[in-house]
Amino acid sequence: MIALLASFVFILAALFYFLRRSMRFLAKDEQLRVEGLTDVSVINGPGLKLISPFASSEKVKAETLGTLDFVRLRDSAEGTERIERGPKQLFLGPYEKVEHLDQGISLSSTDYVLVENKLTGENKVVIGPCVWFPETAEEEGRKGAGISMSNNQYVLVEDTLSGKTKVERGPGVWFPGPMEKGSKGTAMSLSSTEYVLITDKESGEKRVEKGPCVWFPGPFEEGEKGFGKSLGNTDYVIVENKVSGERRGGEGPCV
Repeated sequence: MIALLASFVFILAALFYFLRRSMRFLAKDEQLRVEGLTDVSVINGPGLKLISPFASSEKVKAETLGTLDFVRLRDSAEGTERIERGPKQLFLGPYEKVEHLDQGISLSSTDYVLVENKLTGENKVVIGPCVWFPETAEEEGRKGAGISMSNNQYVLVEDTLSGKTKVERGPGVWFPGPMEKGSKGTAMSLSSTEYVLITDKESGEKRVEKGPCVWFPGPFEEGEKGFGKSLGNTDYVIVENKVSGERRGGEGPCV
């Protein structure tokens, strides 16, 4: 009888021991990482969980991501990466580790972010208003501000890949393309007695624009402002063409 009782006590003790090794209570923000003989598995809380009494385990806290947070994860078994954005409580996979934890870039209506894809090498521009988060293959973005233009302002735009140039007139906000850069300028206001001598730097041709107007240069143009000559009833002017040498006369009254 004593031997039977001793055996019963031993069995209860062993059962208690194995249950104690097998039972794990997890809070809602806890994860159990279980290491078996050949692999690792994870069990997410909350609740009472049972595992093999012969497996080793470790409790870890979930990653808590706020509204602007994101995390870049790497799976060491698969060699893959992924991005997770908040707000959320994030449980990692069995072989995942946090590579980078950061916040998205907040863009106003006059902001942009230049983004490069690491796999393709392609660039893209994302314009606000928004909060920008990277995709898996994207580098961290570079934030910039668009160029605000009034009615008499412009942006001279150059494509750094092709070398082509163009002029964007205001009013508005100019945002660059993926390979563009721009410089802001102000148009030339001309009264009725003013003109601008325009030189095309690419072709070398010259021309004159008379006021009243607002003159915006072309992609290769530069202008020099001048004033017309006011002629009375008894005035005249002799004009010489510096290329051909020809002369002509002009009589007043005029400008």
